[in-house]
Amino acid sequence: DAQSLVFDASTLFLRDKFSGYDRIESGTRANVGMIYSAQFDNGLALNGLIGQSFHIAGENPYSRTDDLVNVGEESGLEDDRSDVVASLAATTASGLALNTQARFDKENLAIKRADTTISFSNAKGSVSANYTHIAEQPHYSFDSNRQQIGFSTSINIGEHWKVFGNAQYDIDSNLMIGDGIGVSYHDECFTFALSFNESRSSSPDTQDSQSISFKIGLRTIGDYEGRLSEDDYDDYTGKENF
Repeated sequence: DAQSLVFDASTLFLRDKFSGYDRIESGTRANVGMIYSAQFDNGLALNGLIGQSFHIAGENPYSRTDDLVNVGEESGLEDDRSDVVASLAATTASGLALNTQARFDKENLAIKRADTTISFSNAKGSVSANYTHIAEQPHYSFDSNRQQIGFSTSINIGEHWKVFGNAQYDIDSNLMIGDGIGVSYHDECFTFALSFNESRSSSPDTQDSQSISFKIGLRTIGDYEGRLSEDDYDDYTGKENF
């Protein structure tokens, strides 16, 4: 299930940078970085990080050439010396926060990926907006740069209930590529969330899809997550359309 890999400041010091559970990082690697943190009297907090990862010995799992889905290709980890990753986060006592991070080419420091999020939260709920820039990735059939913006919001209803929604917009293709809406419940012992999501693609070879997801969690026991897509529904009903 580890078919995606995003190398950035948040994953620099992880022992295994793969997503999912069926791949593990092998070989010997040194993750080197510098972290800066500051807390000011007015409630402003700053956190910064810059670093790089070095493959020292053994097999580099991110440079495999026999991978059917190209996991590791153009991730910034496929060579013995990785791309440079950096991040900067600022939070205020009022609930306003700014978080930005980027991955830079190890040779010329060109931006390979950048993510910036601004958010605000208080007792009534939260709202956030984010911008993502991804440089071209020919191995994944993306021959040009991509730019996306996203929005999300949540509103607290009473002490335990919350409604939430999100949307993703592709600037280059002028297309709303995803949106979702849901409701959740959370207390000290039990959590529940139910959401409906849609995804769209600018490629004529990729169909739009809808899905329903849910999550149930019991403290000290664990979580259970499930997802019902259009294909699953067709299998259950024998109908061609959702």
